[in-house]
Amino acid sequence: MTELHQEMHLALAPGPNLLETNARLLNYLAKSLNSFQKTPARHQLFRWLRDEYTIGSAEALYGIPNPVSEDPSLIQSIW
Repeated sequence: MTELHQEMHLALAPGPNLLETNARLLNYLAKSLNSFQKTPARHQLFRWLRDEYTIGSAEALYGIPNPVSEDPSLIQSIW
């Protein structure tokens, strides 16, 4: 458990690792926003933001595949 804590602390400490994690999340969200141009639809704003941010965060932290992107029903459990 100590090793996992140290790895997560290093990855999320201010500096290049945190900037890379943030960039991954922002790139995921940008792709999601860009998809609106292709498939216009009506969305519930909070739910859409919650779901996209949760999946994007999981991808930024754990990569692809990850439990959340593989099973989006986990989003409700996380929240």
